[in-house]
Amino acid sequence: MVLLAAPPVITRNDVVYEKCRRSLGEFHRRSWAECFEKGRPLIESWHDDCICEHLQAVTDGEIQNLIIGVPPRTGKSSRVAVSWQPWCWIHDPTSRWIFGSHSDDYATRDNVRARDLIKSDWYRRGWGHLFQLTKELETRFWNDQAGQRFAVGVRGGATGEGGDYIVIDDPHNVQQADSEAHRASVIRWYRETMSTRLNDRSTSRRVIIMQRVHEGDLVGWLEKQNGDGPAYTKLVLPMESEKRTVIRMPKSGREVLREEGDLLCPKRFDEEAVRQMRVEMGPRAYAAQCQQRPSPEGGGLIHVGKFRFYKELPNFDRVVQCWDTAAKKKETNDWSVGMCWGVCDQGYFAIDRVRKRMHFPELRQRAQTFYAAHCIQREEEDEDGKPRVVIVRDVQSVLVEDKSSGEALAQTLDEETLLPVTAIQVNTDKVARTNIWTPLLEAGKVFLPEGADWIEEYLREMEVFPDGAHDDQVDCTSLGLTYLKTQQSAGLRLR
Repeated sequence: MVLLAAPPVITRNDVVYEKCRRSLGEFHRRSWAECFEKGRPLIESWHDDCICEHLQAVTDGEIQNLIIGVPPRTGKSSRVAVSWQPWCWIHDPTSRWIFGSHSDDYATRDNVRARDLIKSDWYRRGWGHLFQLTKELETRFWNDQAGQRFAVGVRGGATGEGGDYIVIDDPHNVQQADSEAHRASVIRWYRETMSTRLNDRSTSRRVIIMQRVHEGDLVGWLEKQNGDGPAYTKLVLPMESEKRTVIRMPKSGREVLREEGDLLCPKRFDEEAVRQMRVEMGPRAYAAQCQQRPSPEGGGLIHVGKFRFYKELPNFDRVVQCWDTAAKKKETNDWSVGMCWGVCDQGYFAIDRVRKRMHFPELRQRAQTFYAAHCIQREEEDEDGKPRVVIVRDVQSVLVEDKSSGEALAQTLDEETLLPVTAIQVNTDKVARTNIWTPLLEAGKVFLPEGADWIEEYLREMEVFPDGAHDDQVDCTSLGLTYLKTQQSAGLRLR
């Protein structure tokens, strides 16, 4: 009689540890609860798994160089700088790591957190048999399989060190990002220190994870190398999706559809929290740090800091309305935008704006109601006590860009209404048209209504032009201001 050995008993704990071994995302969730963030709930969204899968693809050799752009306070450092390296040592405890950050304190903090995770009872129960820590310092530690981890700040050196993984987490101090000297020092540190520490340039991995802070930051500099440096895979995760985007996770193949306006982590940053961030940070800082879309100080081509604001409207020499119409009513298309502008000796005043995706019948009707709303009359008595109508404000022209649905709009309004329609042929590109009126802005001659509910959205689009997802408001502004500027040059000049 042959006695067969009983199969090993697989406990629930064994299943948990095996899931953690296979998945960095699962490892991070469990280690958060068991080790370094006890008592604080882990608020997650799909982007957390997306980051973890990209890091896991780096570990598996499917991605060699990776850039992750992600807003602040969305869990990037806890995954990249704390959980990832201890998880990798489960699979390869011989790997050597160099972590860099904008300060020694920041790099050391995460080094200590990763070391404490490895020393935790939870980690040792699952994988303590794979290696033992042999020497521990705050800035570095070693194991008995020749693996090591070293942390360094931007001002620190790494001479004599080598890494199979070079990880850079937020290399820029946000408070110094506008300093050209600071940005140059970070780039020099990357070029002369971190990029030279690879153990094997053909297999060693590089990961840069950061919030963008300036168009000339480290990621901006890498983007301008035009293929002269290593090729990087990019994962860009803006706080608010600016266009319809499909993001594919490299390990599971899962696809996430982000519609325009979708928030990255609504459980942590809902619409009100995001609105407050936009207000508190200002459009430039928010575009860089939260949207990963930095622009020059005061905007790119359009220096938004030059706009002036009014509380009361003056009397105008001329008032026009202008329409920039979208080709189709789809969420991926631009909006149709109408604006009302007035000009007088003080400058050019944006009186009102309407912005919506519309089918043609609604667009035609909206153009008529918008016109009627700004042709203002009042009744008063003349010298003989007889009633008379006084025109307070009259819209002299309705300008429509003569293209696509705009051509049909101009023709329909001209044939079926009494609106003073002028079809405008546009023969230059968007940037050239913008350059016509930006000198007025620089001279302090362009005014916006203080406190209007559309101003924030308007300025955001202006600031990132021509690199933003939409430019319909810029085009409409160019249409109105170029026409008024031409009319003023031909007749009454601004004093």
